[in-house]
Amino acid sequence: MTMTHADMAINAAFRLFGMPATYTYADGSKRPIRVIAKRPDTEVRFETARVIASTAHFEVRCSELAVYRVNELIT
Repeated sequence: MTMTHADMAINAAFRLFGMPATYTYADGSKRPIRVIAKRPDTEVRFETARVIASTAHFEVRCSELAVYRVNELIT
């Protein structure tokens, strides 16, 4: 299989900005993956109150994790 320029760019981004993580399946088995973590704050407004909530988003290569299911965990 030949790698395209896009494939090489994605691999480079995960190599430079990615961090090791563990994906835990619902049955308890685990596998190492590489993720790019983003931690944007989310602003929630309720009437006159404003709450800033911390969130976590992870970019994962589809080649490492094609489907994320309920009760499975990225750490």
